[in-house]
Amino acid sequence: MIHLHSPAILAFRLRVRDLALRVLSREVGLEVGRTRFREGGYSYPLHVAVFEDPRLLGFFDPSFHTLGVNRSLMLEAGEGVIADVVRHEVAHLMTFVRHGLSETDHGPAFRAFCRSVGWGPGVWGATVDVREGNARDPDPGHDRLLSRVRKILALGDSPNPHEAEAAALKANELLVRHNLSRSDALGDGEEETCLKRVLRSKRRSMKLLCIADILRTFLVFPVTNSGRDGVWLEVVGDRAAVEMADYVAGALDHILERLWEGHRKRHPGLGGIRMKNSFFLGVGKGYVRKIEGAQRARFTGREITLFQAGLVERARAIYGGLSYRGIGARTDSWASGLGERAGRDLSIRKGVGSGGGGGGGGGPARRIGWDG
Repeated sequence: MIHLHSPAILAFRLRVRDLALRVLSREVGLEVGRTRFREGGYSYPLHVAVFEDPRLLGFFDPSFHTLGVNRSLMLEAGEGVIADVVRHEVAHLMTFVRHGLSETDHGPAFRAFCRSVGWGPGVWGATVDVREGNARDPDPGHDRLLSRVRKILALGDSPNPHEAEAAALKANELLVRHNLSRSDALGDGEEETCLKRVLRSKRRSMKLLCIADILRTFLVFPVTNSGRDGVWLEVVGDRAAVEMADYVAGALDHILERLWEGHRKRHPGLGGIRMKNSFFLGVGKGYVRKIEGAQRARFTGREITLFQAGLVERARAIYGGLSYRGIGARTDSWASGLGERAGRDLSIRKGVGSGGGGGGGGGPARRIGWDG
């Protein structure tokens, strides 16, 4: 699922947030502020996200107290449909706040809350009719780009290390050229920014930061965001880059563990969390240096620098502020050196694009669900 950001979408998010707060105040009877509400002596934040998905009209995310609404509502739906979708997700929110339940199957507590505030089947039902075009991908050209990049990355299976490295460099070059050309074609403030959660971890780790460093070479801006169920690695950027980062992050999550285990077997003295962290730190450094060297040979430093600066500003607009917090751990130079050499040889080739991420999917649906 991709979260979307643009000036028009920001205005829609604020409109939906105000609507949700009015529902909480006037229909549920709670005390509300500008961005929060009170229930049972506690104050809770209320966040709103606008997303794109071929099946869902809305969702509630208990990790971040977020109500999500499909962009199709902004484009096509009347006020009555939007209000009922908001009420439906508010019912999920209140079921979670009062009972600690996240009932995506619309169970007894969910329906009991709806009845208690006078909302009938029109609110608690799971689907609503929408026009077929609402769920259509607005930028189908990016699918062709992703298909090309996935095929190139598949060449990383070659036993020839030079072919495998060339595949990684060529895939990165295609994505960089796509991003730079879009940046030139769109005027200031017109570009739609996408956000996607690509990996979840119990806590911030060097492995997660290593993956984040590698994803930067695909011209996305990675952010680690803490929620009640752990830490999410999120990426911000152009749609094609965000979806490719999703595929690559999933591959790296497995590849890095296999790299570590393989090096432990070959080097008996290698072990422990300090060396593992150092190894992952080195892998990220080695891979990034390889890609950045290739980028400097193909693009001007000014092009890349300006684009990356723009990514930072787009991320700040979404998160409201950014800060860097590393892993405060001593490093082992031997393990870091082994990792750096592994990073220079790293090929991202684990069935990338075979499922799971954004991109293709089925055709648009006439009936899509309110939540998962």
